[in-house]
Amino acid sequence: MRGIVLFILAALIGAANAKFSLAIRLESLTVDGTLLNENPCSAFSALGFKCSPRPKICIELLPLVTKGFADCYSGSYIDLGVSSNTDEIKYDAPGTYSGWQNPSVYSLNSDYQGFQVKLVVYNAEGVYYNLIDEQSFNFTEQSATNATVDGGKISSFTLSYTLSNSPEPSGEPTPPGGNPTSGSVTDGNNSPSTDKTENPSTIEPSKEPTTNTPSTQNPTSKGFWFEEY
Repeated sequence: MRGIVLFILAALIGAANAKFSLAIRLESLTVDGTLLNENPCSAFSALGFKCSPRPKICIELLPLVTKGFADCYSGSYIDLGVSSNTDEIKYDAPGTYSGWQNPSVYSLNSDYQGFQVKLVVYNAEGVYYNLIDEQSFNFTEQSATNATVDGGKISSFTLSYTLSNSPEPSGEPTPPGGNPTSGSVTDGNNSPSTDKTENPSTIEPSKEPTTNTPSTQNPTSKGFWFEEY
């Protein structure tokens, strides 16, 4: 209970003393059509059926990152919804994709050193959830347009981002763009877990999945990061 109170106080203090704001806009996510165990996503792949990816995302400020994929330093993973019978997801429309607002704005109260994106992608067929892959990627430049990375079963992941000195933009933030430099991108140190069973297990989702159709809510500040004491 004490930890929760301290976390809330830190959030309030961080909001008042934020040094920067980081706007992150997802562009696209593509998987290679197979599960982590190399089986096709769909039992009917021979008939042309593809994956039904349900990704979740974690944003962590470097160097304050968590090891592995169980935890997220900035709070919790954000669900991106389910896309049916496709290996490619497009986030080309502003709005809300399940729990993610595109773009999302993060307030930073420490010096900026870059950020890490952790992606965990399941194939969702009804109540059956089988792992496609989990990967982490580091982004170290202050801004980038269409920065693309890949790894494992995630054959392509693209986003854009902009760092601003304004801690809390008023109204809808300016989407990442303008004249940014090319993003310096490196793979994270984390690698896909190897403790998965050969036969995919049945995984109950934490909540009912939503289809990958954005709403039109205005983006707001998504969260805060804090320095360690």
